[in-house]
Amino acid sequence: MTRVACFSLTLFFASLLALGGCRSAAPDPDYVGEDAHAVAPKPASPPAAADPPRGFGGSRSTHEFMPLNLGNTWEYKKTFLGETGTLRVTVERKDEEGFFIDSQGGKLKHTSMGLRDENRFLLLEPVETGRKWSARVAVTVVEHFEVVEDNATIETPAGAFEHCAVVRSTTALTPEARMINEVAYAPGVGMVRTRTSIENNKKRQKDQATLELVSYTLP
Repeated sequence: MTRVACFSLTLFFASLLALGGCRSAAPDPDYVGEDAHAVAPKPASPPAAADPPRGFGGSRSTHEFMPLNLGNTWEYKKTFLGETGTLRVTVERKDEEGFFIDSQGGKLKHTSMGLRDENRFLLLEPVETGRKWSARVAVTVVEHFEVVEDNATIETPAGAFEHCAVVRSTTALTPEARMINEVAYAPGVGMVRTRTSIENNKKRQKDQATLELVSYTLP
């Protein structure tokens, strides 16, 4: 993905990131910040007897929020600077490194630590509100991630999705401005909504780009 118009399943609009110089150097895909909470997933506590386990050991797993299988298809309504269109993404193949590659060129895979693309972790195990990590996408540019909700209800053209995880990432563009991405993942469905905006002098502007799920097929 090299232009916003070519949204990929990785969701983090590379052309906007380029405003902050993210293409100036090769990213470090294994950098997840200096927060020990982000580096090592916490041991899962046993679930309550009345509550059936979810994910790994009762924790909510990244697998739950982003199903990756050949043939999975998502269709989105996309909006960029007021212009609208549609985007259809289909998982087409799996490469030798275990990445699932979609029809837009996006590459995702699950590891023992979480969901990642080629450059960064998009979700870390376990998925829970308050979880934070960082990703170095260039020598001097770092994305900061936080799970801001893990039980949200998200309204989309495809319907309302409950128990969603919402991940917010921020990237400095200038000393006064930063880009904010918010991505919502629905259990058993995948990404259902993204919002990208610019914050200047701590004042958040109107969303610059959005994706909203219209339909999906998970064979």
